[in-house]
Amino acid sequence: MGKVLQILYKHPASTRKELAGHLSLSAVSLRWYLRTFTNKKLLTTTKDGHELRYSLTGEAKQIYELLILTDEPAPQATA
Repeated sequence: MGKVLQILYKHPASTRKELAGHLSLSAVSLRWYLRTFTNKKLLTTTKDGHELRYSLTGEAKQIYELLILTDEPAPQATA
């Protein structure tokens, strides 16, 4: 799950085929994640010809950035 969001953060407006190239998920699993995240308003879609392009919503991007910043190790105190 987190990997899908990470890839979309780094590669916005990706197609399913582009996402599949970055992930080791089956097509069925990837579709499930994309549909679930879209239904939960974490992703937006835009039509590009016959394909859909997926991107994080503004709010999802902000939350992801907050999570990334809190994952950084705390600085070591010096005596």
